[in-house]
Amino acid sequence: MTAQASTTPARRRWAWPAAIALAAVVAAATWWWFRPPPIPDIDLGNAEPELAEAVGEARAALAREPRSGEAWGTLGRTLLANELYPEISLVCFTHAERFEPDNPRWPYFKAGVQLNLGRRADALVSLERALRMNVAAADAETALRMLLAETHLALTNTMIAEGLFREQLDREPNHARARFGLATVLMSRGEWQSCREHFEACLRSPHARKKACIHLATVCAQLGDRKHTAYFSDLAARLPKDLAWSDPYYHEHVYLLKRMRDRYELADRFEAEGRFGLALKIVDGILAEHPNDDGALLTKGRLLTRMGQLQAAETHLRRALELAPDKVQAHYFLSLALLLRGESVLAKGAVPVPPPHQERPAEKPAEKPAATLTGSAAQAAPLFEQSAAAARRAIAAAPDFGRAYMALGRALYYLGRKADALAALRQAVHCNPEFVDNHFFLGEMLAEDGQLAEARHYLEQAQQLADPADPRPSNALKKYFPQVK
Repeated sequence: MTAQASTTPARRRWAWPAAIALAAVVAAATWWWFRPPPIPDIDLGNAEPELAEAVGEARAALAREPRSGEAWGTLGRTLLANELYPEISLVCFTHAERFEPDNPRWPYFKAGVQLNLGRRADALVSLERALRMNVAAADAETALRMLLAETHLALTNTMIAEGLFREQLDREPNHARARFGLATVLMSRGEWQSCREHFEACLRSPHARKKACIHLATVCAQLGDRKHTAYFSDLAARLPKDLAWSDPYYHEHVYLLKRMRDRYELADRFEAEGRFGLALKIVDGILAEHPNDDGALLTKGRLLTRMGQLQAAETHLRRALELAPDKVQAHYFLSLALLLRGESVLAKGAVPVPPPHQERPAEKPAEKPAATLTGSAAQAAPLFEQSAAAARRAIAAAPDFGRAYMALGRALYYLGRKADALAALRQAVHCNPEFVDNHFFLGEMLAEDGQLAEARHYLEQAQQLADPADPRPSNALKKYFPQVK
């Protein structure tokens, strides 16, 4: 009895300190969890003024709401978009996820920073967490799934990566990113013919065609196809750099891009994706800050040309040339805008046409003089003359500029100079055989001239290079070769 009575108080004496320690731990954890995190200091001494201002505004917003997931995420996205301080942006996304645990954006952006830092295993955890959340938009879910698959592939988890790529292809059979990823998996196994088919399906994507050509050169070499090994190797060398894969989450913070080169790159990406309105919004933002930026004027003129706003395009392109007279692309797109205006006149009938630009050099005598033209053809002729002159200025500055030869050939065709037009279009194909328009317009003109055998070759080349949504080569083949199935 005595021994038992002496042990009970001892247990109680030990229980109180343990309870107090546990309460202290809980209190400390609660304090840590609910206390506002410190706002990071960011050195922007050498940053562009617009960028320094944007980061300053994001930090000020965070100071007002230090427990806001959106405020932490905005600061993190500002740094990520402008490629600044990845470690700090990682901290920002961690806090954003802490305060908004159901928002898939924060683990997704966190994974992007982790991948940039080479932490693939950590990125995998973040991506899997993001994908488990309820992602409302299908394109956002697709971006998550593809990045997760590519990360598994980089970690040599090829079976998991293949499953994710095939899952996406079950939903969208022509999804270029999934086909490229699956082709890469098959290539790693030496399944040369299967991966070749998937790589070839990527040749029409501005996001994958260059890297697909690089891989196809290797694949064709493995298959003993020397002709296509050389073809794809040469094509890869000629193609411009692939655009980044489309990313709907990234598109949300376009307004956070402040460095000039980043804004231009994003405008180019939107343009390649056919999102001309978004691209134009970015360029208008640049022009609002820098109204005499010849690069922005050129880009806007190019976009307006592609959107069919041809007179406005011409105005911006001429202004760009006033500021930078040697800008080759500006001469080319001015030529194209004038060419399309001339075609519009022919399609709609005669409308008033302004006099030729005073800088237009004298042209060669036409096979069919403009004076003999009537109606809309006579009204369009000055536009085609100006188009040809602008194309020649582009060619004089860049003799291997295939697109300028293409514009010149089309303008000369409408002016009745068929021999010169065909010569220009042949040169366009020689300089840039990777562009569908060069093959298409040469093939079409040859067909109209009765040179059907050669025309068929170029139209078939155009069909091979064309985007699936571009029906022109297929329609031309049906028109001129109805007997061919």
